[in-house]
Amino acid sequence: MDRGQVDAERPLNAGQLVAFYGYASFLLLPLRTVTAFSSRLASANVAADRIATFVRIRPNPHRNPHRLAFVAGRRLLDVVTGVSPEQGRFTVLACDDPAVGTDIADRLGGYTDSGARYGLIASTRSTASNSSTV
Repeated sequence: MDRGQVDAERPLNAGQLVAFYGYASFLLLPLRTVTAFSSRLASANVAADRIATFVRIRPNPHRNPHRLAFVAGRRLLDVVTGVSPEQGRFTVLACDDPAVGTDIADRLGGYTDSGARYGLIASTRSTASNSSTV
């Protein structure tokens, strides 16, 4: 008869059951720690990749020839969402969907054709006059 079958047929006494529970619970803590660490490491790796991708972005001055120069007293406005960051302040934009935040940043940065406005002047790439009002 196989050793495993003999052990499976023999009932456990209270001491053996307590010892098994102790070993199992003692070994679960390191396993949970390793699992949590692995999960956080994967999340940190994804976040670091996103940050590195963002830092590598270089503006292309030839992409938007109608890009406006900074003028004190004017406010940047995304007419789609109503977002209007203050000049000279660090602004954090938190969205449930990261794609929405990316779209807003692209519109405000002039990377896409949009209705984003700077003061009273539209920041679009159209060949028409950029003097429409907000």
